[in-house]
Amino acid sequence: MRSRVLGDVEFVVVELRSAHPGPPVLEPLLRQVEAGTLRVLDFLVVRRDAAEGHRITEVDGDDFSLAGLPLYAPGLISLDDVRHFLPWVPPGAVAAVILVEQRWDVRFVREVEDGGDRILATQSIPSAVANAALVATLGARA
Repeated sequence: MRSRVLGDVEFVVVELRSAHPGPPVLEPLLRQVEAGTLRVLDFLVVRRDAAEGHRITEVDGDDFSLAGLPLYAPGLISLDDVRHFLPWVPPGAVAAVILVEQRWDVRFVREVEDGGDRILATQSIPSAVANAALVATLGARA
């Protein structure tokens, strides 16, 4: 039996149109889970009040399981994590704070190592930085 070891994890904060997550968020997550590229670790909903307060709602794990999205590590998102992302949530808005594990790289590392080679390092680069570099590179070629 394999131990519970995580690969790289990432927070995703999505502004929701309603007080509960719906198909615009859940369906793409389910497609990624079914494809084996993501594992949903934890999922919270936070409502930011206009007076800088907030209210957190835990997502019912049973409801997620029925939708095909089991939560792998419910409770992993902390209050400090939520507070970190609150400045991005507009006052009066509702947002999902989702913690996901990228699975494609876990399988890649396992297959490389099973073949006898070894991963020496990985480095995540935020999309804003990667896109700025891409624009700069493509602009230099024009």
